[in-house]
Amino acid sequence: MFLDILKGHILLDAHTPWGVFFQDNASPQMEGIEELHNNIMFYLAIILFTVTWMMIIIIKNFVATKSPIAHKYMNHGTLIELIWTITPAFILILIAFPSFKLLYLMDEVMDP
Repeated sequence: MFLDILKGHILLDAHTPWGVFFQDNASPQMEGIEELHNNIMFYLAIILFTVTWMMIIIIKNFVATKSPIAHKYMNHGTLIELIWTITPAFILILIAFPSFKLLYLMDEVMDP
């Protein structure tokens, strides 16, 4: 009985199969890594939602009999090309600044 209670406390924060979260933080660096992970997952969720929404709208509204040539009015797509070039660059910048901040904070050596 004592071993069962002890086993429960020993394995309280152990890794489990198919676990989706990090273990409890043991250092400030790990807190930074977890915060960076949460930020990146937020951007990933926004991208996933936006792409899924756009695909649903496109699949729902496209009817081949009404417009057999889908690219008829897409001769000059300068604006859309500008948007899909600048948006990923902006997202990478949003990810890069916290990433570099964390990288340099982890490199700093402190006396305990």
